[in-house]
Amino acid sequence: MNCYAHPNMAATAKCNSCGRGLCSPCSARFTQLRCQGCIISGNAAVVRQAYWAIALTVLVWAVGALIGGSMVYHSVTHPLASRKLPAVTATASPAVSRHAHQKNSSTPIAAAATTVPVPQPALPNPNPLRASIPPAIMLGFFFVLEFWGFRAISGKSRTLIVVANPVFWFVFFITRIFIACFVGAVAAPTKLFNAVRDIVIAKKTIRQLQQGTI
Repeated sequence: MNCYAHPNMAATAKCNSCGRGLCSPCSARFTQLRCQGCIISGNAAVVRQAYWAIALTVLVWAVGALIGGSMVYHSVTHPLASRKLPAVTATASPAVSRHAHQKNSSTPIAAAATTVPVPQPALPNPNPLRASIPPAIMLGFFFVLEFWGFRAISGKSRTLIVVANPVFWFVFFITRIFIACFVGAVAAPTKLFNAVRDIVIAKKTIRQLQQGTI
């Protein structure tokens, strides 16, 4: 068997991925016993996996933002959110009643103390779209933290609980939500940073291999 890249040279090893022959220079070229084509394919797979992690994070954030934004938007645009308060009746003070009686002596004092309706302003009706943006952003980030947090702690816990009452499961679920949020605060940025770093390094390696600089 000859080397796949150098047909005139005898192969001294085989690629661990595809089994093609490698000569002495080719077998010592990389830290792994693999040919250049498999190294390029492996780096391309790393790039795809990193892009998938970023896309999944964006998708989870979008789902959380959509849920949070829609909840606030519908709560603001609900008919009860823009209702008017009922009018409040105010009774004239005795001094005002005596003053009215002095100006019009034919009006009894009892009749001067009348109730006057005081209209109340309507409840504030904010812009629905503007009011829904901050909660949507925050809930989207919360979903991202929970997603990566649950993925991080799911591989650590292997305890199987067979019998438990509903109260236990409720407390257990709430506890896992809080733990996942704190773990996700570290796991999510780390995962995204590693994804971006893998993309940069893998693409650079592929470009250098294709250009023959390494």
